[in-house]
Amino acid sequence: MSKTKKKKLVAHDLDGCMCDWDGAMKRDLTAMLLPGEASLPPILDPNVPEYRDRCEIIKGRPGWWLNLVPLASGFKLYELVKEIGFKSQVLTKGPRRFPMAWAEKVQWCAAHMPGVGVNIVMNKELFNADVLIDDFPPYNMKWLDRHPNGLVIMPDRPWNQWWNHQRAFRYRDGVEEPADFQLVKAVLEAKFNE
Repeated sequence: MSKTKKKKLVAHDLDGCMCDWDGAMKRDLTAMLLPGEASLPPILDPNVPEYRDRCEIIKGRPGWWLNLVPLASGFKLYELVKEIGFKSQVLTKGPRRFPMAWAEKVQWCAAHMPGVGVNIVMNKELFNADVLIDDFPPYNMKWLDRHPNGLVIMPDRPWNQWWNHQRAFRYRDGVEEPADFQLVKAVLEAKFNE
């Protein structure tokens, strides 16, 4: 009896990887600025006291999660992963205070990534995959600690510049295929062929 090779799996984060959470949040927070308030900082931390309550209002709006704009770079990477032969699954964190966001994330995936399994979790590090695509270093660090043979692919964002890891590879957004995207492609192909 021949042994069949297990299909390699890539876990795709949604917010900041497949859809533009940051752009939507900045847009909606800017609309809520009061007269005389300074403009938003270039790197938005939704936990900063002066923005926290407003961010919570925005995240609780019906349709907000469902209407996030797809990111071209995320879908370019998603297509590359499929082309190489990986199986894809969405791996996204569910906000505790907004259960309707969980449903909207599933609806978003059905509209933009039909047929892909959706996993909404509280702890990403518990999810088994060969590769994690995520923009948030704290999740990446925990996931890499738990998966010593795993790789992280991380979109280059202002909020993750401080973090590097030997098994994490960055890519930038853009129309051209920059050298870092070519490196990511080579790393993914090597991982698939292990």
